Amino acid sequence: MGNNAGLNIYGDGNVCIGASGESGVNNSTYIQNVNTTEQSPAAGVAFVTVRLSDGRLGYQPPVMRSASSGLQDTVEELKSTLARQEATIARQQKQIEALTAGLQKVSAQLEASKPAPQVVNNP
Repeated sequence: MGNNAGLNIYGDGNVCIGASGESGVNNSTYIQNVNTTEQSPAAGVAFVTVRLSDGRLGYQPPVMRSASSGLQDTVEELKSTLARQEATIARQQKQIEALTAGLQKVSAQLEASKPAPQVVNNP
């Protein structure tokens, strides 16, 4: 497909989209300009590969992390989260204590500023 697609290919089972390909190759796929788009690999994801010299496509099986490696990463992440939460709780506890002390002080001041009860005699 495309202008001059497959022009230089002499082989069987080849697919060319806008690319000329190469001589003496079988069962290959070429797409023009596909080798200029960069993608980052990720664990557990399969990739189509591109030979940058000529745009030939292939297959890269997924990179799998071992179960023990994934579990260890999860445990470390949970430990880190727990440490952050404990630090947050300690800060909040100190704030609660300071607020409680301030509230008790204000409450005492209000009690002290109340006028003394007066007794009225009615004959």
